[in-house]
Amino acid sequence: MNEPSGNAGQAQDSISSLSERLVALVGAAAVIVVAGVMFWQALYGDDSPPNVEIELVRIEPSGDDYLVEILAINSGGNTAAAVTIRGGVDEGWSPDRVIERDH
Repeated sequence: MNEPSGNAGQAQDSISSLSERLVALVGAAAVIVVAGVMFWQALYGDDSPPNVEIELVRIEPSGDDYLVEILAINSGGNTAAAVTIRGGVDEGWSPDRVIERDH
């Protein structure tokens, strides 16, 4: 019994329709922008090999071994997923004592 009158119901439908169209327009614009960026990167993106730079942050004793914290930054155009970093703290370093971790 509290049904909206004909004009009020049409006005509400008009507002809903307008907001739905606005959201659809924003979504379509976002998809077009993302597709354009991907296309641009495919044509003109940096395709250089990985260029990993390593910076020593700190060295701390850890039992009989040492904890060596490093910062590795890839400034190349491709990922460096298959890069392994090995190092030693002193002349007695042995590759048999290397612990590798994926991050």
